[in-house]
Amino acid sequence: MELKQLEYFVAAADELNFTRAARRLHVVQSAISSSVRQLETELGAALFERTTRRMRLTPAGGELLERARAILGLVDEARAAASPSRELRGAVSLGVIQGAWTGMGESIRAMRAAHPLVALRLRQAPVATILDDVDRGRLDLGVVPLPPDARPGRAHGLHREPMMLVTAEGDELEGPVRIAELDGRDFVDVAPEWALRRVVDDAFAAAGAQRTTTCEVNDLGVAAELVASGLGLMIVPERMVEGRPGLRRIALRDAPEWRIGVVTGPRVTPAARALLETITRGADSPGD
Repeated sequence: MELKQLEYFVAAADELNFTRAARRLHVVQSAISSSVRQLETELGAALFERTTRRMRLTPAGGELLERARAILGLVDEARAAASPSRELRGAVSLGVIQGAWTGMGESIRAMRAAHPLVALRLRQAPVATILDDVDRGRLDLGVVPLPPDARPGRAHGLHREPMMLVTAEGDELEGPVRIAELDGRDFVDVAPEWALRRVVDDAFAAAGAQRTTTCEVNDLGVAAELVASGLGLMIVPERMVEGRPGLRRIALRDAPEWRIGVVTGPRVTPAARALLETITRGADSPGD
């Protein structure tokens, strides 16, 4: 078993597609498929179930994946420790939910400038997917709303702010208001799987109030446009609608808090640690 085989296998397991895995590693597709076949022959077990429509890991593949990630992480650490120049190498994967992190571009630029030999992979996904992938080692870091039960030492605060009510410019509602005063009003909401939606749902439940979701969308830009058109209200962190025209912001007396942070997995590689330090440097919320 060679390290290159494990690297190709992990890429194939992440992508569940040999062509995408090859593109990610800048090799030909046949190199990935041939390496995986050789690994399956050596282990005497199928690692993937492959059909004409999809590919997925077998139980044996799932067992190998966890160990392969650990082995490759240890190799990265050994290379970093033994490098005469101490120049960081390896790869790091980052998951981000939509609208969570406004400094993303600046942090990634700084990481690439400081560590040009580190390959960085960014993926946007729902919060539940990111948290699960971080726990399972499929992602090194995740930028997500911090859950109340975030594990000590594995959650690092980036930003926190009270959420606010957003209305169309012509709405006659005056603030500040309590959520109970919004009972029965029409709202523009994001989809139920969004963390933002769950925070708002919990706030209404705590206030004993109900709202009517007239529009449900998966894009904050579309949501802001619908609110500006007078089709409903919205509760969001101010930075999510900053600079958008046709909106009026109203303070909430019992505003829910929006807390964003970085979560890490059980093992933090040198490359992941460097990215974590880059992201949290200059954060406006202390680490949790």
